[in-house]
Amino acid sequence: MQPFGNSLTVKTLTGQQLYNLLNQQWAIGQFADGGRTLQISNGFTYQHTFQPNASPLGASYVCDGSLKLNGIPIDKAASYRVTMNSFLASGGDNYGVFNLGTKLGGDVDLDALEAYLHANPDGVAPGPQNRIQSVAACN
Repeated sequence: MQPFGNSLTVKTLTGQQLYNLLNQQWAIGQFADGGRTLQISNGFTYQHTFQPNASPLGASYVCDGSLKLNGIPIDKAASYRVTMNSFLASGGDNYGVFNLGTKLGGDVDLDALEAYLHANPDGVAPGPQNRIQSVAACN
């Protein structure tokens, strides 16, 4: 489940960089099937138009204005703290946008997961499954 021993990295990204990052997940040719969709935190939602085998690589897929945090639209000029593993933070899997963020540090990922599970001894229910919505066209 945690084979690589990455550390968690917290970076500051702008709202525009978040849009660019989410578009980048489909713009990378080797992931054109959408098989490497970045997982997003509870409370964060967006819509996209990517269709496997039908969408041109490098296009803009994330619907403008659809990124929201707790129902509030993401401001493209504002700064947001984002946590990812150290592999992605260094641009792993060709996610170069992560390299643009300002690094703040973080814990070892397995230690953080263990602490989270200890803090929730009754189990952890899966989050909402509709945080990323595929739509035929952006409004």
